[in-house]
Amino acid sequence: MLDKKIIGYNLLGLFIYSTAFAVMEYGFDSGGNGDHLKGLGFMIFMVIALFIHVLVLLIFTITKYVDKKKTVKKKGTQYLITAILILILGFSTCTGLPSIVY
Repeated sequence: MLDKKIIGYNLLGLFIYSTAFAVMEYGFDSGGNGDHLKGLGFMIFMVIALFIHVLVLLIFTITKYVDKKKTVKKKGTQYLITAILILILGFSTCTGLPSIVY
């Protein structure tokens, strides 16, 4: 059984920083200069944030797998599943939101 707290907190984190980046990118009017590049900043920030988020989850996965206890290894599997889920949802947010807005 998957621990819903691990997945829930990571999805909440993804929602918070993707919303914050979207508000920073699309909430402020650039005055008409460079509108064709406006979604690029959001995509760059999201890629960096996703890389850090998934990297931390993979580090948690490795440290849990190195431990000898079987219950801790199950947590490692949960962190790995969460990393894959965050990567899929984050990538679709990164590429989908700029195409919806513009």
